[in-house]
Amino acid sequence: MGGVNVRQARFVELYLSGMAAGRAYEEAGYESRGEAAVSAASKLLKQEKVMEHLQRLRREQEKDGYLTRQEIRRIRHEMVNDPDVSDSVKRGLLVDEARMMGYNEPEEVDVDLGLADLIGKMRLGSPRGDY
Repeated sequence: MGGVNVRQARFVELYLSGMAAGRAYEEAGYESRGEAAVSAASKLLKQEKVMEHLQRLRREQEKDGYLTRQEIRRIRHEMVNDPDVSDSVKRGLLVDEARMMGYNEPEEVDVDLGLADLIGKMRLGSPRGDY
């Protein structure tokens, strides 16, 4: 795998497939989520072994005739702005783009358990002094 571990290799594969870096980091099996994953993914992409693996896979893809992520995004942009392309096709392109970029992922919700406990005690009819 060229000096990268299994998770790093999976991250690079997902990233090259067009997935947003933070989402690829999460899907590769790392524990960080949300903004922490985005930050960690950015750091991971700067590691020498990861960069070399990424560049090696890109060269292989180009040799095999694959389009780069930038080329795919450029083509999508042209199609969305083409007046001859139907609205339903444009909608599909935009939905795919949002999915690839990770925009349609639910945001993490942090629940204050202290408030939940307070509400639970109030519902159970605890005396006022208990909460």
